Amino acid sequence: MKLKKQIIKIALVLTVLFSSCGTALQVKRGTIKKIASTSYQSFNAKSYKYTKLASIGGTIVDTTAYSHTTIAALMELKDVKKNQSTKISFRQNNDTTLVISYTDSLKNKRIKLYKGKLKKRGFFEIYFLREKIAIPPLFPIIYSKVFISRRRIGLVNNELVIEEYEEYGGNIFILAGGTFTKRQHYFKSE
Repeated sequence: MKLKKQIIKIALVLTVLFSSCGTALQVKRGTIKKIASTSYQSFNAKSYKYTKLASIGGTIVDTTAYSHTTIAALMELKDVKKNQSTKISFRQNNDTTLVISYTDSLKNKRIKLYKGKLKKRGFFEIYFLREKIAIPPLFPIIYSKVFISRRRIGLVNNELVIEEYEEYGGNIFILAGGTFTKRQHYFKSE
């Protein structure tokens, strides 16, 4: 009887340790249009809707609502003219580069380059912050710290979708804490 209880406890602990909810919110694979390496398109500055998946106090919350987030805010552009449409293009050399052209508040034309990867699934991925510390490296039971800020950009039904993902957390032995937020912002093309 004692052996059976111990096996149940071990199975429960292993189930909790190896559970993950990382890919709960996704645009369906078939709807993502592969981004051409020389495509230029113009999009509205403000998104018209977003979907959000977040961990709040251990509870996963999923919402869809209207949004007023701009491409400039998501891509960390400074001095952008309000309600300015944004042109996005992709260049591919040895490195894959995302090119965003916009007009600043002084009416000067600006270009911002982002280095990232064009993934097989059709979206472009950029990391603004990626910091992971794990002791021991493969199974961080002693200590871990994670800070991630990532953007994924794709085209769905001729609309621009920017997925904003942020994760902050860590653990010391069995004491763990953290949060993540995953939002998809939709922008209409012009």
